[in-house]
Amino acid sequence: MQHLWHIKVVFNVIRALLICTLLAFAANATTPLKLTYTHNNIEFDQLLTYHTKQKQLAIDAIWAEQSELKKRLRRSRGIQSLVNIFPADHLGLVDYVNFSEIPTELISSDISEKALALGRIKHVSYGVPITRGNHLLLYYNKKYINQAASSWQLLREQVVPLPEGVRLISWNISEMYWFVPFLTAFDGQPTLKGQPNLNNRAMVQALEFVWQQVNDGLIDSRCNYHCAYHSFVSEQAAYFINGVWSYKQLKAELGDNLGVAVLPTIKGKPMRSYYSSLVLAFANNAYQSQPEYKTLIDLVQSESFQFDVWLKMGNLPSNKRVWQKIKQDKSLDAMAIVQALEQSIAMPSDEYMWPVWSAMEKGFNRFGGGQMRAEQAAKFMQSLAEKNIAHMAPAKQ
Repeated sequence: MQHLWHIKVVFNVIRALLICTLLAFAANATTPLKLTYTHNNIEFDQLLTYHTKQKQLAIDAIWAEQSELKKRLRRSRGIQSLVNIFPADHLGLVDYVNFSEIPTELISSDISEKALALGRIKHVSYGVPITRGNHLLLYYNKKYINQAASSWQLLREQVVPLPEGVRLISWNISEMYWFVPFLTAFDGQPTLKGQPNLNNRAMVQALEFVWQQVNDGLIDSRCNYHCAYHSFVSEQAAYFINGVWSYKQLKAELGDNLGVAVLPTIKGKPMRSYYSSLVLAFANNAYQSQPEYKTLIDLVQSESFQFDVWLKMGNLPSNKRVWQKIKQDKSLDAMAIVQALEQSIAMPSDEYMWPVWSAMEKGFNRFGGGQMRAEQAAKFMQSLAEKNIAHMAPAKQ
């Protein structure tokens, strides 16, 4: 019995030591960084995973659809999503979400001023710029198109030789980000000095122009983003208007048949896309909760990460050193991507963009559905945007 008692004591001691060791290990283990991101790109997932592993950063990243995240942020005042990577215009919710000011000392001197400006609201930095661009391009299939059309008129003329069953062009017609270049071609912009700018001749002309393409059978108004993307990669559409973010994926799908060009002119006026930035942003000073978050801030600004933003994702970096090297790339695709960015317009990040987008979409669809004339739709957009702004929730409490 004495012998058994000794064995039991030794066993209990060993068990206690093992439990203490496990508890100590758990206490010292790094808590994964919790991050929500909206960039729907498999290359971005791989890039983030690779570089965080190189820095031995444990990361718990969750993807969220952009509009859903924006609604969640407004409802929760940022409580649910303390660390985010999303387009810079989401920072316009600063009066509803307790976004943290990014201290100057955490921003690399290699980040370009234009990229930094996209992460500022009222001269305060709330986002660390990761990419610059997000602008729209004219992709085309060289199997059908020898040379990209420089004007919309020339583009329409290219419908004649296309094989039966191949549509001329596709894009996400129901999303207003894709409508903006048509509006700018008629010298309009959705906002002016931070206020809605929708009830004007430019809006009327842009509405009539886009829906004329639908009525002429050049584009299917029922085709959403995924439908338009599939039409192009399955070679059922000769042209595709989409963002720079899809360049690498399209290249993988079409290979040497993929062509890239700037958007065509309309009646001699350039179609000017909005451009924006992916930013790393924090709510409720989350970056102060773990030192690893500051490592993450340094990582996304580093030259190695920024080079991979271009090489692996096909997105343009915010790091000006890397940007200058890309501008020296004389490949036709790179030249078209850079040229398109240089003629694009910075997308406003102010809080009023959210009701403006919503009002534009409703007026756009009412005109397209035959419920309103173009002039009525433009007036309706303006009235609805102003009404929604007037009823927006009060600022942070």
